Amino acid sequence: MKAGKKKKKKEQTPETVPRQVDLRKEFRSTARICYIIAGSLLIYPLVVELVKRFVGPEPLVSEGHYPQMREILFAMALVALFTIRFLHNAMLKKNPQENVKVLVRKLRTAHIATAVLCKIPAVLGFVLFFFHGFSREIYAFFAFSLVMMVLYFPKFDHWVVWLRK
Repeated sequence: MKAGKKKKKKEQTPETVPRQVDLRKEFRSTARICYIIAGSLLIYPLVVELVKRFVGPEPLVSEGHYPQMREILFAMALVALFTIRFLHNAMLKKNPQENVKVLVRKLRTAHIATAVLCKIPAVLGFVLFFFHGFSREIYAFFAFSLVMMVLYFPKFDHWVVWLRK
């Protein structure tokens, strides 16, 4: 009889964060996806090196057509940095009515979307290579993307602190 009362009492207590959501499991799956996205960055320099080896570094468009393209793409990469920061913070805005499941889904979505957006500079460098044949710049753009990925990579401690706020 006492066991029955304890069972009822246990069922009536509100669920804690670990019972509602396995935070570590959600974090690990998000981190895995972000690792895959970061690893996909390696495709750009690999393709550049293959093109240089088998086709040659000849550009598709001559420098005369778009002389400021390098500066424009560098500026776009910097704009992407600030845009990503703004969007990441905007996606993590909390609403007081949201439960833990919704908040964890927000964390997952924000980190995966941010990881994908961090690839923008690498793509811009890739475009610059095909338009002008500059292979050094793609490595600068690639490094910029990689640094952004590291900065915005999900961290479990940050998830816990954000959920407690």
